[in-house]
Amino acid sequence: VPGGIERCREVSGRYREVLGSAGRYGEVPERYPEVTGGAKRCREVPGRLLAIDYGSKRTGVAVTDEMQIIASGLTTVDTKNIIDFLKSYIDKESVDLILIGLPKQMNNELSESEPLILKFIKTLDKELPDIPIHRVDERFTSKMAFQTMIDSGLNKKKRKNKALVDEISATLILQSYLYNK
Repeated sequence: VPGGIERCREVSGRYREVLGSAGRYGEVPERYPEVTGGAKRCREVPGRLLAIDYGSKRTGVAVTDEMQIIASGLTTVDTKNIIDFLKSYIDKESVDLILIGLPKQMNNELSESEPLILKFIKTLDKELPDIPIHRVDERFTSKMAFQTMIDSGLNKKKRKNKALVDEISATLILQSYLYNK
């Protein structure tokens, strides 16, 4: 199907597979009537899940594979650039859900960083309105991230890398969601 799969991707903004006329996944959805060039039938491929460990200076980001099975650290971004980073990433990759850490203290009260996170969520929801946002309890993720660094044999100098701690924390938030879903 010449140009079919590319055309389908371009119009829908989602990753899709062209299956041809014998496909079992149904016709191209009516909301994408522009899909032409032989793309008779499409199947939507699941998008990634993206987790955020939001901080006042740095924000850790982790993603799943397209099948939403494996969580991997993606990067750490300066918080002032996180919205631009996410918009750019989502332009390239299909994302079904954004997970954001919910910082709680031992007594179950929200931590002092919660107002900053709520402001960020409001901005994110305005910038990326089509992607749902879900909160995940992030208690102990920083401590668990540090312990993971020790267990993996990182030397003391590398363990002082706070950006790596944030990235691993985002990965732990994502793993927690996957485990409990």
